[in-house]
Amino acid sequence: MQRSLAALVIGITLIVLSTGLALAEHRFIDNENGTFSDPKTGLMWSLRDNQGDITWLDARQWARFTFPSTLPRDQGNWRLPTSDELSSLESDNTTYEGYESDCGITVRIERAVELTCAFVWTADESGIQARYFNFQQGVQVLDRKTKSRGHRALAVRTLSDEERSALQQQ
Repeated sequence: MQRSLAALVIGITLIVLSTGLALAEHRFIDNENGTFSDPKTGLMWSLRDNQGDITWLDARQWARFTFPSTLPRDQGNWRLPTSDELSSLESDNTTYEGYESDCGITVRIERAVELTCAFVWTADESGIQARYFNFQQGVQVLDRKTKSRGHRALAVRTLSDEERSALQQQ
């Protein structure tokens, strides 16, 4: 009797957990080419960051030219995200603690994105400074463009109307 009850509780728990995870991950669509789409924002993102320390200028070049060259078919218009676009990737699940990035810092970003460290450059700039998003603390920071330690780049582009329509039909 106790074994049956324990098995039932474990089964129900697994169903509840898997349903919750499926709902959380449903927002993002893996394009199976190193990118994912977010129908909520109408954006397509690189699945992974650039994998190492990078200055703002190099991050901008990586997003525009290097990352797109890794795709089987370049859709064009890749760029650094704005601060608001990046903040849309921060997990709003209050029970989600994040995951430990390769540099040892825990990041609170949606699990669809693979960050190797916590600080991601944005397109927002002013003179010798640019803004980055800190996924450890969930804040935007203005810093010198020449900084690189712990900074990463993510590429993003706006989905075309045809791509948005195709996503809505899925």
